[in-house]
Amino acid sequence: MGDDRADSTVGSGGGPLRWVLIDGNRFVITAGILAGCGAVLAALTATGVIAFTNENSVNRLANGMVAGTFSVVTIVITINQLILSRQFGAAGELRDRLDGVMELRADVEEKAGIPASPAEPTALLEVVMGAVEERAVRLRRSVEDGDDERSEEITAYAETVAEAAARARENLAEADFGTFNAVSLTIDYDDSQQIYAGRFLRNEHAGEIGEETGEALDELLETLQLFNVTRSHFKTTYMERELSRLSRLITYLGVPAILAALVIGLLYGDVGGLTVSPQVAPTVIVPLILVVLSPLALLSAFVLRSATVTRRTASIGPMVPSKEEGEGTAASTDVTEH
Repeated sequence: MGDDRADSTVGSGGGPLRWVLIDGNRFVITAGILAGCGAVLAALTATGVIAFTNENSVNRLANGMVAGTFSVVTIVITINQLILSRQFGAAGELRDRLDGVMELRADVEEKAGIPASPAEPTALLEVVMGAVEERAVRLRRSVEDGDDERSEEITAYAETVAEAAARARENLAEADFGTFNAVSLTIDYDDSQQIYAGRFLRNEHAGEIGEETGEALDELLETLQLFNVTRSHFKTTYMERELSRLSRLITYLGVPAILAALVIGLLYGDVGGLTVSPQVAPTVIVPLILVVLSPLALLSAFVLRSATVTRRTASIGPMVPSKEEGEGTAASTDVTEH
């Protein structure tokens, strides 16, 4: 439960934590990690906690860094191979994938009442959010003449969904083009809770609500499910592109990192030990260590975002893990927005 609440904190609005985990430039995050490591090493060296005078210990460190860098590069290349394996397939499999995407776009066009769905991810999700808002407004209007508790619950639910969809639509309309922007701006949209609440209301009041209200509620739930599938599609596309980009960057950094580790070992290759004076050694070795750490820092920066996006959008359908057992029907009309 603590992890779920932490995720809610991450997803709420802006803030430094969300910037580090999701919105921040990954190269800036990588530079920050390396700067922090460099500051720690410099402080420990200045206080005499660590030193670079023992040849055997530094050589063992250099050997370990070479092996570790090889391991990081190998792991990332393996991940890239797994991603590439998804891009290959027989003609029938490729046609099935294309048919699935075109069917999804046809569903969006039908729900939104447009001749063709936009090609841009942010624009497409904006259209879906507009359809959600429109159907939520229709649901609210279908019960606006009622004054019983059932009508009040449906009205509260419809208004909450319409307001959340309107905010998401406005954010998407102002966003730049890009698959990650589409995923990032909708990562906190709680469609799972909305679907759960709508299903609860439909089943709780089955046979009591009018035909128009029932149809409006079903239409809203279908549109919310369409949004869930559309966002998951773009999330998959983003993850494939992000991990492919990461593997390429790690490969670029792998050679300099290994070379830097070798240089650290060769600094002690002279007959007398260090080829530079002990006073200068820290200013030479610490930057070389940071070069060695650069692939790991870059990997950490990218994995932080990928893992956060995956966790925040992991559920398919009405699964709400942040709810405590025993909350009962109180959660049914409480459309939580992070």
